[in-house]
Amino acid sequence: MLRGSPGADPAVVAATWLWQGPGDPRRVVEFARRQRLAEVFVNGAVPGVAALVDGLRAAGVAASGLGGDPRWVFDHAAALDWYRQRSARARFTGIHVDVEPWTLPEWDGDRRRTVTSMVALMERLADRHRMADVDLPGWLFDVEPVAAQRILRMFPKVTVMAYRDRARDILAMSAAARRAAGTSGRSYRIAVETMPVSETVPAHITFADDGAAVLTRELAAVDRALAHDPRYRGLAVHHQGSWAALGAGYSPST
Repeated sequence: MLRGSPGADPAVVAATWLWQGPGDPRRVVEFARRQRLAEVFVNGAVPGVAALVDGLRAAGVAASGLGGDPRWVFDHAAALDWYRQRSARARFTGIHVDVEPWTLPEWDGDRRRTVTSMVALMERLADRHRMADVDLPGWLFDVEPVAAQRILRMFPKVTVMAYRDRARDILAMSAAARRAAGTSGRSYRIAVETMPVSETVPAHITFADDGAAVLTRELAAVDRALAHDPRYRGLAVHHQGSWAALGAGYSPST
């Protein structure tokens, strides 16, 4: 059984992402209760979001407003508009930002401008919400350490996307981020991927082709390795739909 506080259970998952709305919000609430999650990052645009957030809160699970678009790094107004809309929903306990500009052609074509604009955007969002949380890939602390550490210091906690499917590789990918969190006095979660294997999701970065038992085993190993780190706040699994599908068996994408 999984729960939202690290260091005791076989594998400790504190949070998950919900990008697409369920047909029945009660299914997500029950999933969160069964996994003993502490938080769900909820896309505020999904149908039935109010009932879903209310159900999560009644189950003792925090719900943060989830949003992100790579183009936001060049369109701060769109990001701030999203923030205003999410903030207007009093049900959310915080916001969770997932902006991934490294998926844009500008990341390779004009890296300096892209990174500078990303840092400026994160600063504007962090200034507006004291309960903001941000996703950052572990490798960013190796390839853009100054920018990554600056963003880290803006937020009370960060979710480190260490998308690999073995504990040793998850720990290696997150090592620089964890060192930076310790130096900066920031809390962190470690995130893993369960999206189906595809051209953009190779097998070594996801547990989709490994199954639920391997996911549990490897996350337990990560949790044991980090249990004594006072900055560690458990694990996160991306995302709820593909994670839940592992229990029903994996079907490769076509």
